[in-house]
Amino acid sequence: MKKVLIFAVLALLLFSCNPGRMYEKHLGTPGLEWEKSDKKKFSVDITDTNVKYDIIIAVRHAQGFPYKYLHVDMKSITPSNKESSRIYELEVIDDGNQYKGEGMGDIWDLEVPVEKDVTFKEAGTYVFEIEHKEQNDPVAFIMEIGLIIEKTGE
Repeated sequence: MKKVLIFAVLALLLFSCNPGRMYEKHLGTPGLEWEKSDKKKFSVDITDTNVKYDIIIAVRHAQGFPYKYLHVDMKSITPSNKESSRIYELEVIDDGNQYKGEGMGDIWDLEVPVEKDVTFKEAGTYVFEIEHKEQNDPVAFIMEIGLIIEKTGE
């Protein structure tokens, strides 16, 4: 438990140092298992439609995560209720059989840019919903799923 607390404090310090991040939130999974029915929902207020953004999916997992890829579906809902959905293949283990991302002890943080230079066409609250698309349910060793949105420029 002490390792988890130390890691969480260090991660918080690292994440808070990025001035381009306009949104970042991580949602936990109970018992190190992510159930398909446990859709992670994020509400993001977009006020500036003249800026480009990167959308990043974050995964915190424990040592032992068994898959090279984690397949997720991210649905987005605009302020005017237009829905779109896209499946992403997040590479967790590289070709050398090593976990990608930053590790401390037996906990790994992975951030995968899934959309680059996105412009939001309308201001307001966007809802993003992420669920896993793996055949095995639940997916073991998942601790948190997060959404990060960064401003990339005008």
